[in-house]
Amino acid sequence: MMIEEINKSFGKMAKNINRSGKGIIKMTFRPLKNLNIRELNTLDTNEEIFCCKHCEQHFKALYCVGKSKIFCPYCGVDL
Repeated sequence: MMIEEINKSFGKMAKNINRSGKGIIKMTFRPLKNLNIRELNTLDTNEEIFCCKHCEQHFKALYCVGKSKIFCPYCGVDL
């Protein structure tokens, strides 16, 4: 549901910027792919605890080897 809302918001933003920018500023937007959580659950997924090396915060995330990209929710660093 959030991916749909993000795609809708950024799509509208790109149209507004491109329409009112008068050629000075251009924004391109590629919609995010909608990934079904049920699809992740059928794969070999685990809920794992991660520790960010940058801010040293701990958090849990649903992780699937080769399918998941994990970012720290506190500082945004790619783990």
